[in-house]
Amino acid sequence: MFLLFYGTASFRSIIYPNSKKCDVFTLFAICLWVTEAIPPFSVGILIIGFLVLIMGRHDAQNAMKYLQTWSDSVIWLFLGGFFLAEAMKKTALDTLLLKHLLPKFGTDPRYVLWGLMLITALMSMFMSNTATTAMMIATISPIFATLDKKANLSRALLLGIPAAAYIGGMGTIIGSPPNAIAFSTGLIQQSEFRLGGIVIGLLGPALSIIWGWFIIELLY
Repeated sequence: MFLLFYGTASFRSIIYPNSKKCDVFTLFAICLWVTEAIPPFSVGILIIGFLVLIMGRHDAQNAMKYLQTWSDSVIWLFLGGFFLAEAMKKTALDTLLLKHLLPKFGTDPRYVLWGLMLITALMSMFMSNTATTAMMIATISPIFATLDKKANLSRALLLGIPAAAYIGGMGTIIGSPPNAIAFSTGLIQQSEFRLGGIVIGLLGPALSIIWGWFIIELLY
């Protein structure tokens, strides 16, 4: 991998002489990610800080046209979904919901799987499917602690919850990145999305989650 990186960097430096500086920071970032010397999420911030402090120039172009993409409405929409998921974890609202809803599905592992998939799909409609998956896996971690790592229910839950979050996220704009990106183009009106969401965004995921539960139940 190092030889491949070195070879492509050498070839690129012939065409773009200044790319060597970028290659150094790229290799530095890879080393930080691999060694986990600092938390992975802070690597990007550290690299940006280095670029500003070391390579910044007073006569540089206006950076606003490059930074405006960070304030895109789609990014803030998904950031809000992550905030909702984090708020539910901080206030233990996710655990409270599971304590009230999960007993209604009984103690049969098949229906426990169905209940968790259904709850995940519904919550994914109001938050990012990625945030919902992370929240639900963390919430049901006590279940994994009581089961063997190779237990069928453990594997079924680890497959069913991400699948349910992905399927449920198709029903709303905030639930799935493709929906938000398509809506942000302005080519789809909100009324059209609601009309299509009733047929495709709700009926489709409903049938898909039932089919997914049936397949996972057969496998595990």
